[in-house]
Amino acid sequence: MEEKKEQTAVTETVATAKKSERENYFASLDVAKIEFTLEEMMKNGVHFGHQKARRNPKMDEYIFTTRKGINIIDLQKTQEKIQEALDFIKEIKKSGKSILFVGTKIQAKDLVRDMASESGMPFVTERWLGGTFTNFNVIRGRTRYVVES
Repeated sequence: MEEKKEQTAVTETVATAKKSERENYFASLDVAKIEFTLEEMMKNGVHFGHQKARRNPKMDEYIFTTRKGINIIDLQKTQEKIQEALDFIKEIKKSGKSILFVGTKIQAKDLVRDMASESGMPFVTERWLGGTFTNFNVIRGRTRYVVES
């Protein structure tokens, strides 16, 4: 029963606007003009990471240092990766494909919903089901089961 509620909540929070609205939004979005400096990132606390004990070893190359048990993220590498993401979004924009916005943390939900709705893109703001992409056939089967029940 609990599984049904969770799956229903997820499907209810995925929304998409009309394609024309999406095209209009992205027509006015110039990804190339999005700029940010290392100083702005520092001022906004982008450099603060998790506690050292919670760090995934795969993230070591992106950690500048650790102070008082808190990871300090390398902002130069962060800036490079954000630029790569913006370039990727630019290519998605050109091809007319969709981007799925996912943000389930309380502090991100409103922003994710607003940005996705404004751009006409699908979004998830409630529980993200593990395996949604990597085990899609099982998830799809379970979703059909819930809908048919």
